[in-house]
Amino acid sequence: MKLSTRHTGWVRCVDVEPGNEWFVSGGADRIVKVWDLATGKLRLSLTGHVSAVRACKISHRHPFLFTGGEDKQVFNSLI
Repeated sequence: MKLSTRHTGWVRCVDVEPGNEWFVSGGADRIVKVWDLATGKLRLSLTGHVSAVRACKISHRHPFLFTGGEDKQVFNSLI
């Protein structure tokens, strides 16, 4: 799969949502990206971390996404 809008640094985490329709990636560029699994197109970019995103986890209880970064912050987002 070719991704339409890449991270500008290393990708540090990836998680696929339980229905296999989309996935998330977090990277050294401090951005969490939400992708369409079938097309590889970017759905959404989430900002807020001030350093690299090291962990991303989609809850099995939709629609929650949790991310953690080197900045020692944990965010939860409604997707």
